Amino acid sequence: MFGFRFFQILGMALCVCLLPWGSVPRAAAPNTWHVAAAQPGKTHKGHVADGAAKAQASATAGKQAKSAQASAKRNKRAPLEPASAELPQSGIASWVGRYFQGRPVATPGERHIMESFTAAHRAIAFHTILKVTDLHSGRSVLVRVNDRGPYIRGRIIDLAKSAAEYLGYVDRGITNVRLELAGHDKDPAQRYYIRMRPAKGSGRAGLVQGFGPFDKFDEAASLFMRLYTSYPDAELLAVREEG
Repeated sequence: MFGFRFFQILGMALCVCLLPWGSVPRAAAPNTWHVAAAQPGKTHKGHVADGAAKAQASATAGKQAKSAQASAKRNKRAPLEPASAELPQSGIASWVGRYFQGRPVATPGERHIMESFTAAHRAIAFHTILKVTDLHSGRSVLVRVNDRGPYIRGRIIDLAKSAAEYLGYVDRGITNVRLELAGHDKDPAQRYYIRMRPAKGSGRAGLVQGFGPFDKFDEAASLFMRLYTSYPDAELLAVREEG
């Protein structure tokens, strides 16, 4: 009997001692995951939201890039703006090089020659003599229209390489120019002259020399191309001489 009472008292004492530990709610214990979840930008939902925003931004950027590419393709395929033969004109000039060397041009019986002062325009009549002025440098050159082109939006004239070299834009590829009427090579009253000054340092800088008149533009231009490198101030002039 005494032994039973002893174990009964011992059991009750143990229950009283263990009660504070067992009565502590489990939720009251610190939970590092919930603590992290309470900090802005650190939650699992926050990471998901950030990822969704980045994905949406990336998708938007991709759509914009595709839209820009599609717009560029549409512009490239779009019809060219109407060409005008009215002068003066201003716009972008490019030049034609070795790829077209020796190929037939739109003027019957002619071929493209890089070393010439010729040009392509989509509307101006063949054999028209144009004064082409580079709006960047102010330098001018005379060219004869003998072909059609250019067929790229925004460009108004293609020059042969020698004419582009004289204006100084071969390395740039394109330049802004003004086109003015200088004459017509089929006009029987049209004549051409070359005026030039010797290069600086030659001791003859004040002397003006000249050649002409020439009846044909290509004859005058051919001599002019051989002279202008030594005479940087040389000019090729078109004059209509009425009898």
